[in-house]
Amino acid sequence: MRTFFAAAALLLGLAAAHAQNVKAKPGADEIAAVKACIAEAVSKKTGVPGCAGTAVNLCLDRQLEQAVFDCQIRELAIWDGMLNDYYREIERGLDRKGAAQLRDIERAWTVYVNKNCMLGYTVVAAGSTGAVKWEYRCRIEETARRMSELWGLRNWLVEGGRLAGAPTKR
Repeated sequence: MRTFFAAAALLLGLAAAHAQNVKAKPGADEIAAVKACIAEAVSKKTGVPGCAGTAVNLCLDRQLEQAVFDCQIRELAIWDGMLNDYYREIERGLDRKGAAQLRDIERAWTVYVNKNCMLGYTVVAAGSTGAVKWEYRCRIEETARRMSELWGLRNWLVEGGRLAGAPTKR
């Protein structure tokens, strides 16, 4: 019985720590590491989504393993920020019908990611550290993949003259 209460207290403590860290902000060096990885992936044509985890690895090199949630949340913020930047830019290059279609796609993608990334709580014990790590790893990978798709769409719109600017190598 003591073991049960000790385990429950540990999980509650992890959940509380996780909830407090949701607003963790990435550092400039973590943002630079992700962008450098993206630039290298583009130049080598190896695929931008392969850069998912770059900031987490950098963060964990400096911190204890217990900080993995903070590191994951910080990296997710990097990918999510780039995704949102490209989304807004693409939206400006579309007519009303295209913008509505893009919005519908993003809403469907958000539903998919939420369902897909919550699967870890079904497979692994709900509330366990493994489930939380799995969820954030999934969110990072899915957001990196989607950001890469939007980056390509943005560059296609620029090259087609439907959006001002130059193609980026971000």
